[in-house]
Amino acid sequence: SVRQDKVNKLVRQKDKERSLGAGLLLQYAVQRYEKEQSKENSNSSCSGGGEEVFFTNLDFAFVYEAVQEPTPFTFQYGPYQKPYLKSIPECYYSLSHSGSYVLCAIGNCEVGADIQEYKDEKAYLLAKRYFTEEETTNMNQGSEEEKRQNFYRLWTAKEAYVKLTGRGLGQGLDSFFVDLE
Repeated sequence: SVRQDKVNKLVRQKDKERSLGAGLLLQYAVQRYEKEQSKENSNSSCSGGGEEVFFTNLDFAFVYEAVQEPTPFTFQYGPYQKPYLKSIPECYYSLSHSGSYVLCAIGNCEVGADIQEYKDEKAYLLAKRYFTEEETTNMNQGSEEEKRQNFYRLWTAKEAYVKLTGRGLGQGLDSFFVDLE
């Protein structure tokens, strides 16, 4: 499967666990999504508010038990290689994992989601390299802790956006502006 191939390419055990967990969480989310869609019998236009977010730590026992008859997904890929579920064309998703957490956002329109573990006290020093000049200036307001929080808020917003567009980090995080207000 695509997920297994991805896992096999990873070196670190924790990365393998997160990737497998993301696949399991996607199975769970799709099952819930399909169930809700069949109840509502809704059209596939983007509602702007019908998205669900599933978030868990690496204890996947409850997700594993909740997944009924996991099905291998068949994926198709957009122009920038963003994956889509071939068998459920009105179902869009975004996966992210960091630290001991995995996030899956799912909805009936394009979604982008990102999660980042607070790792480095001085992570905000990377801002000059990845953010616009205005974002860097805005981010550097306040105490060291506020700068760090601003950095992670910007980073996750920007990563979620490039996942939404499907262009990924190749789009360049400094190619667009995010206002923290």
